[in-house]
Amino acid sequence: MDYVLALDVGTTNVKAAAFDQQGNLLAKESLNYPILSIPPDLQEQIPEVIAAASETCITNLVKTMAHPPLGISLSSAMHSLIVMDKNHQPLTNSIIWADGRSAPQAQALKASSAGTTIYHRTGTPIHAMSPLCKIAWLRLNQPDVFHQAAKFISIKEFLLFRWLGQYVVDESIASATGLFDIYEKTWYSPALAYLGINTTQLSQPVPTSHLLLGIKTDARIRLGLNQDVPIVVGASDGCLANLGEQVLDEREAAMSIGTSGAIRITSRQPIRDEEERIFNYILDETYFVVGGATNNGGIVHEWISHLLPISHQAMEKVPIGAEGLFFLPYLLGERAPIWDSHAKGAFIGLNIQHSAAHLYQAVLEGIAFNLLAIFDALQSHAAPIKHIYANGGFMKNEKAVQILSDAFGIPISLQTHEEGAALGAAWLGWKALGRLDSWSQLPRPNVKKTYHPNLEHHQKYQNLFVIWKPIYDALKPTFYALEKYQSNNQVV
Repeated sequence: MDYVLALDVGTTNVKAAAFDQQGNLLAKESLNYPILSIPPDLQEQIPEVIAAASETCITNLVKTMAHPPLGISLSSAMHSLIVMDKNHQPLTNSIIWADGRSAPQAQALKASSAGTTIYHRTGTPIHAMSPLCKIAWLRLNQPDVFHQAAKFISIKEFLLFRWLGQYVVDESIASATGLFDIYEKTWYSPALAYLGINTTQLSQPVPTSHLLLGIKTDARIRLGLNQDVPIVVGASDGCLANLGEQVLDEREAAMSIGTSGAIRITSRQPIRDEEERIFNYILDETYFVVGGATNNGGIVHEWISHLLPISHQAMEKVPIGAEGLFFLPYLLGERAPIWDSHAKGAFIGLNIQHSAAHLYQAVLEGIAFNLLAIFDALQSHAAPIKHIYANGGFMKNEKAVQILSDAFGIPISLQTHEEGAALGAAWLGWKALGRLDSWSQLPRPNVKKTYHPNLEHHQKYQNLFVIWKPIYDALKPTFYALEKYQSNNQVV
């Protein structure tokens, strides 16, 4: 049976999945790998470990399928940065999106007119997640590494060079670097000038459907392939999740909440946001994926669940709004909509009448309110969103999903498949291989459950959101004072 092998390189694991032309999942392999974390800010991974895991998954999947795929199509997480020397060896680990060491550089650039121009031209919010800010940090803090840099690449580019000996990057991953002009689809010279680098230090941008041939012999052995197989360069995981979930109508949105979270729509043109709250990333030659990502999704729910195990019976007794208790969910700083690495979590309105169940309810509502703030930023520029398609581990909590539907005031549907990015990579692969003419030919995904908003609850949440929304701005000076105090009193 013909199949496309979709390789989805995520933050904590890699998946290799075989899909037929109808989008049926035929087989899957997955392996986890660690994050090297040194509090408060360092978040890295070893590129060779990710490469070995990817190769093992591909080998095992090909063995399961008993014959090679028609093509391999790639999805990967955004914002990773690896510095390569002139001998094509990594000078750094893969610095991932969660690394916060470049927060000072991001803060300074964001406050400047140059930062505003770069944001509007590249579509990438100015934040420590971006390779733009990571390179600025390296130049200041690791000048030896910066001056030895022959290439600045992502984990996907690392894999492609390892397998093909070519430095290429898809326009989707490039559009999430802060270095790429999403209108001209070329490297953006003012961003490069800001960093003091040039285009020779970056990979060749190609469309997301670009086919690569010529897998090296040693790589084919590691991949378990007995012949050359075309590789579709693919796109980023967030963009491909929209494709996999078939959220291609501006009146629909995709919501993914795992450890982190995101809300995304698909648009035929970038959306300009003067408040710089949302991203614009390239999906293909026609579509952009527009939205906002939060650091504080399921991980915040996991935190409160471990801290305060609460029964369903106790939760049922807590009314909407947790009787005047609010929560800011910024336990890991925040990306959208505030883009502030120094933001912190906080309970507001706490009094002696509040129980553990009230705190739990406030946390669920705080997560929902932050997602609603991202949603509002999208709604202020796009067509009215009528439906959300959701996935991720957080969606297993039915109360949480109902809170989201009530807060947003629109239906939220959970799809039966949970491989959105991998399936999107497979669809892109089938199209690149000439087996699919248009996204309109895709079979509609199955929905396993839809949550409908309670309109009375929605009105209450709208009233509460008006009170919640300005809390961050009011506490921001306190967060920065705490950050300064902690920096000045670190134990060495």
